[in-house]
Amino acid sequence: MYGWFLIGVTIFVLLVILYYAARQYEDRQIENLDASNGTFDDVAKTAYKAAKKKIARDPADVDAQFAVGRISRYNINEGAEAPVDVMGEAATAYTEVVRRPDEMTDFMIDEVETLYNLTIFGGEDRDTTNRFAAFQTAATVGIPEARQKSIERRKHAAATAATKADAIEKFLDASQTHTNDAQNVHDTKVNDDLRDTLARLPRVDNTMLAVNDAKTWAQSKGHNNALKTLAMIEQRNKITSFNTTEDDIFARVWRRCEDPLNADSRDNMREAVMTALDDCNENGALVCTTGRCNRVLGSLVLLDHDPKVGRAMTLESYKNEIFQTVSKMIDTEIAAGVTAGNATAIAWTSGAAADPDDESAFRGAIERKVDTYVDTFADKLDTKTLDRLKEECHICIA
Repeated sequence: MYGWFLIGVTIFVLLVILYYAARQYEDRQIENLDASNGTFDDVAKTAYKAAKKKIARDPADVDAQFAVGRISRYNINEGAEAPVDVMGEAATAYTEVVRRPDEMTDFMIDEVETLYNLTIFGGEDRDTTNRFAAFQTAATVGIPEARQKSIERRKHAAATAATKADAIEKFLDASQTHTNDAQNVHDTKVNDDLRDTLARLPRVDNTMLAVNDAKTWAQSKGHNNALKTLAMIEQRNKITSFNTTEDDIFARVWRRCEDPLNADSRDNMREAVMTALDDCNENGALVCTTGRCNRVLGSLVLLDHDPKVGRAMTLESYKNEIFQTVSKMIDTEIAAGVTAGNATAIAWTSGAAADPDDESAFRGAIERKVDTYVDTFADKLDTKTLDRLKEECHICIA
């Protein structure tokens, strides 16, 4: 009898181990999405199926829902075997995410808000049939709540500081996030920056002649993977995010290398373009169309005579740059105040209480300098984002 009991316990333990091993395997499959080439390749399909399994067991699984939303928006429309309502599926998944603001990271908040803005304002994606009503309702409530939760987390990080100056630094350090995002070619700000680059490049009359010239260069330099990418570019696929065709984008970049103002760096620019074309081949297949175009447009960064050409940053990178610089600005202002004998600056570095009127004046002067700096990003970030970033910077010195 006792022997059967031990056998039963052993079987039960093995089943529990197998259960959790299977769950961990699903997590790894989703995390492995970074290895996808951006299309609905085997890696993306496996991650998608794993996330769907997790959702079937627990619809409240925020990470799984977010993964489904991302794959739907950025992978499925590049290689799906059958037509899929990618916007609809992404909205359904993000509805579940935004209903749980406590669990949303800053990256999730920005991604969900991007889709929300598309359904409200975004051209052909704008919702004219109310099919995104549930998502919009949830996002209208959930996004502000999630942002407030994010601020509370930063305040919590600052609460351990011994002085006001240290608390400001801890708050702004906690405001900076670093997400490993393999899909950053779809980032709204990256595409905005690269659309600006494209606008700076003159149109080319004969795009296919430029492609053929590039093929000749690739053959002479042994860029075999670049030739595979150029063969795809010859198909002249439409690129919705840039409102043009892939050959047009490539031709304008390639001819830019021949600009007389780029004479000293011409060959380096051509090789940079070739490297970008080579890099479009991942895991034995081409990356998605957006990935190809972004790599080509970004290849000219630091090489073109115009320093703005090719420069592209994610929204997260812009925010990090702002928070990091503001932190240094405030530190400089406090140090200068201490040197000048400002009572508030001295109080902020010593842990003593500051006079309310003096502190208000000192804080106001810093806020104005912060606002002036943040406004220098007006050509990169929309007014709503700029105002929110100013407010978050003000919170840390309140």
